[in-house]
Amino acid sequence: MSWVEDIERRSRALEAERLRAHAYVRAVAAAEDAGLVVGEPGSIAEEDSAGAGKAGDGPVERSLAYRSAVADVAASARLSEQSVQQRIEKAVELTTQYAQVVTALEAGEVAPQHAGVIAEAGRIIGIPGSADTSEISQRRAVYERLVLEKARTVSPNQLRPYARRIAERYALESIDDRHAREQRHRRVWLETAGDGMALLCAYLPVDRAQAIYTRLTRMAQATAQAEAAAARAAREDAQKQGTEPPVVRPRGVGEVRADLLADFLGIDFTTEDGAQIVADAAAQAESTAAGNVQGIVQVIVHADDLDPGLDPGLDPDLGLGPGLDTDMARDPDTEASSGPGARPQSTLQPELEGCGPIPADMARRIAGAATSWTEVTVNPGTGDIRKVESRVPSADQKRKLQVRDAHCRWPGCRMPGFRCDIDHTVAVQDGGETAMTNLGYLCRNHHLVKHHGGWRVVQLPDATYEWTSPTARKTRTVAESRVRFVETGEPPPF
Repeated sequence: MSWVEDIERRSRALEAERLRAHAYVRAVAAAEDAGLVVGEPGSIAEEDSAGAGKAGDGPVERSLAYRSAVADVAASARLSEQSVQQRIEKAVELTTQYAQVVTALEAGEVAPQHAGVIAEAGRIIGIPGSADTSEISQRRAVYERLVLEKARTVSPNQLRPYARRIAERYALESIDDRHAREQRHRRVWLETAGDGMALLCAYLPVDRAQAIYTRLTRMAQATAQAEAAAARAAREDAQKQGTEPPVVRPRGVGEVRADLLADFLGIDFTTEDGAQIVADAAAQAESTAAGNVQGIVQVIVHADDLDPGLDPGLDPDLGLGPGLDTDMARDPDTEASSGPGARPQSTLQPELEGCGPIPADMARRIAGAATSWTEVTVNPGTGDIRKVESRVPSADQKRKLQVRDAHCRWPGCRMPGFRCDIDHTVAVQDGGETAMTNLGYLCRNHHLVKHHGGWRVVQLPDATYEWTSPTARKTRTVAESRVRFVETGEPPPF
């Protein structure tokens, strides 16, 4: 493990160096195109020779100097020019917009995947294709600091939803406006994959995509279980009768899910029966687009919401005053009833569990189709759950776990809670109680690894899990509710 850790640390440092080198390639090409000369990185000055003043009038990516540099790197590394161009664009983005992330990568504190997640989520903060203004740079700097702090303690997969939440707070354009624009790009396309296979891809609003996938998954699970049971029954009958058991390979859930999609879309709608099936399905999808998504509405109550001294328009880290449209931080629909010092309702961004922030209209549609509501009261300072109230009778502990954990508590795993086992941290046979302080979500795979793979875990009073691997490495996982609801004291600067 020490050998692996040392390799990983050196690999991350080399990746940071490669990012800086690729960014420098573009800087050199830009300087040459603009009639400048360069020496060491950071040393760029006007050229005194007759070549000065030959600056190109278009984007540097179209310049001969840049295309020549890309071709040179591609030939040297034996890569395609398109791959090199993508590397350079990524390097420029990270080194210019997220310098602290690159520094953390160089120190081995984060992985290249963390850097990719941070850059991807942060793109909504600026304006695509435009240089950052002073305001955008300030917003991005706060976003970088908050997300980088989290990145040092979680996997890239766990970082992604957190980064999206934080980026949403500092984005110039609202998710509602971006979603309305992106809807015009929804499409379906086909990619051949070899071996007689292909990828059928669809770009859809997340609520519809989630509904389709959830329905296919549930149908596939039921079908796969039925097929497995039938295969077992056939083998048992063959054993009783003394005959050769049939050779049957039940389909897995993934196979059944793909077959269900193909069977449904492959219906011959030119026939009367097929046309009626398709028409009925289309009508149902149109009328209940979000009907297959379970709506979970969380009402978060903060004690300091009643503090009249709170000014939501100021951000001490940005040093921004009223000149930055501080009225944007207030929800005009609630300003009159809430008072000038209330926290803006718009800071509580709706989310679809497992998918991140969603537009308010989409959240309302999903909530409108929900059959039950849960009100969650949390401590604003720590994110600890104070109480969970439900209007539909259910097990109190399961409700609290649904809110507190949300997904598998294994380091790096985000299997949704509804697909996980409820595990006793200390087994019942070892004296463990069936209490919130001893319960948590674990997916079936990690549940088995926990009990039989040599791992040890302790659940701390704040629901943090402290894992110890077979090689004595310690890792902590924080309850999802603490990640979601904890107050940073840094409201958006708008």
